[in-house]
Amino acid sequence: MEWQSGSFHRHKARPALKPFVPVHAVDRLEDISLTSLWDEGKRLILLDVDNTIVQWKSHGVQPGVISWLRQAEAVGFRLCMISNTKRPQRLAELSRQLNVPALRGRFKPSRHMYRKALREYSVHPDQAVMVGDQILTDVWGANRTGIDAIWVKRMQGKEFKGTAINRQIEKMLSGPIYRLLATTEDDPRNEPAIRTEQQLLRFAVVGSSSFLLDYLITKIIIDWSPVGATLGKAALPLLTYAKGPLEAAIPIAGVIAGVIATYNSFVWNRIWTFEAEGIEDERRQLVKFFVVAGGGIVIATLVKSVIYRMLPVHQILIPNVCGAIVGAAWNFTVQRAWTFRKVPV
Repeated sequence: MEWQSGSFHRHKARPALKPFVPVHAVDRLEDISLTSLWDEGKRLILLDVDNTIVQWKSHGVQPGVISWLRQAEAVGFRLCMISNTKRPQRLAELSRQLNVPALRGRFKPSRHMYRKALREYSVHPDQAVMVGDQILTDVWGANRTGIDAIWVKRMQGKEFKGTAINRQIEKMLSGPIYRLLATTEDDPRNEPAIRTEQQLLRFAVVGSSSFLLDYLITKIIIDWSPVGATLGKAALPLLTYAKGPLEAAIPIAGVIAGVIATYNSFVWNRIWTFEAEGIEDERRQLVKFFVVAGGGIVIATLVKSVIYRMLPVHQILIPNVCGAIVGAAWNFTVQRAWTFRKVPV
């Protein structure tokens, strides 16, 4: 398929295709807008070498490329070439020639070099961008690490024979990828109102699965095993309001089930609802998620306990439903606004 440049609706891609979709495609390195990248919060530019900034096996860098690199430095960007080349001497020579640091590591799309660069420059994935000419190495590797990728049309000339296989797969992927191209009037990062509704629907689906998980775990602890009675007897001296061991076990079972269900929510909300994947970011997001969810667990557990005690006939379902509704309202609002907040563009 003929090369096309532009921005992509990456969030609209099917899950199987999404790892291979860049945020932009450009005809050449010099076409990348440095001011736009800076305004998007990018501070580190990672660069593929062969057929991106220089032809394969070549030592001669085009003046336009050198000029673009110097402009990037003038704006304030830090630059780093990442390559799995088997010719480290050539990479070192290009690094000296361009005055751009270089990192070598495992073959892309391994996350090794991307993670190494993030640590080296102390930036988060959403502050970095990868520029490269191959979907199956540069774009896929960046996406796996939570880094935006810019796909560059490969330079004319020969390339490594093993790359031919990648190019054939790339041709098959390019059709579905190009169907995600945005027009100038339709910026893929400007989310329409339906986006919030879509997130609410997905959040509800994830929440339903977590609620079911929470309910089943609570049911197992309280009704289907002796664990509830054992926990309740141990907690009874502390929970003086409880009328018996099972009532005392309700808050404990709620916390245990809530933690497990919350992690389930984190995984699916991150991947699916808010589309906020990223390896380095994952730890930070996980901490934020559990801080917010911790408040939700406390709120939901209090609601469960109060309603459980007020019911004329004690049972688990109604308190769980009420607690889940209150906790879900808290979680969606705060997780969306804080944990998975989109970086302003």
